[in-house]
Amino acid sequence: MTIIMAVSILAALAIPAAAGADADEVRGRIGRAYGIDGWGRVEELRYTFNVRAGEREVRRSWIWRVKDRTVTFRDEIGGADGEPFTYSLDDVGENPPEELKNIDHRFINDQYWLLFALHVAWDTDATVIVADEQTLPIGEGTGMKVTVQYPQEGGYTPGDAYDIYVDPDMRVLQWVFRKGGQSEPSLATTWDDQRRIGPLLIATRFRSGDGSVEFWFSGVEVKTAGD
Repeated sequence: MTIIMAVSILAALAIPAAAGADADEVRGRIGRAYGIDGWGRVEELRYTFNVRAGEREVRRSWIWRVKDRTVTFRDEIGGADGEPFTYSLDDVGENPPEELKNIDHRFINDQYWLLFALHVAWDTDATVIVADEQTLPIGEGTGMKVTVQYPQEGGYTPGDAYDIYVDPDMRVLQWVFRKGGQSEPSLATTWDDQRRIGPLLIATRFRSGDGSVEFWFSGVEVKTAGD
C-alpha cells in the first residue's frame, strides 16, 4: 500500500468517525481483525504473562481450557506460590475463597492483556465511543481513537477506561489505560510483535513510552478443535 493510498483510507475513516461512527460496527471490525470469527474453534490457550517494571518482575503461566471452563495457574517466580492451582470458572461466585479470588483476579487481568481486542466486541456492558483520527500518545503517527468505558459497578476493577488507537485495518497501535475512568492516563503502551497464532491475532509485547515498563507474552499456544 502506498503512502497516498494509506492517507486516503484514513481520511475516509475519519469522516464517519467525526460524525459519530457506529460503535457496534467499529467494535465488530476490531474483533474480526483479531480473530473473533475463529474463537468458537479455540479449545485451549497456554501463555505466560511477563512484567518488568523497575525492580518488580512478574511471570505467571496459564492453561485456560476454554471449552471445559477450567484454568490452571502457576507463579513462575514465587516459591511455594509456584505450585499449580486449578479451578473452574463456574466456582467463582459472589464470595469466593480469598485464594481463589486473588488468582482469578490475576487471570482476568492477564487474559485481558492477551485478548483485549476481542473483549472490545464481547463486552457489551462497556460503552464504546468512536472519535476521529488523533495523534498517538507515544512517538509519532496517528490512529482512530476508540474509547472503551466499563461500568462503575461489577468486576474486579469497576469504572476502568481504555483509549485504543487503531489503524485502517482496525489493528491496535497503542492504548491508554485510565484507572477508574479518570481523565489522566494511568499507563500508555505500544502494541508490538503482533502475530497470528491459530485463528487469533495476538499482540505479544507492550512498552511504555520511556521503556521503564514492559509487558510481554511468551509460550503462547492456541489449541483448536481437530488439533
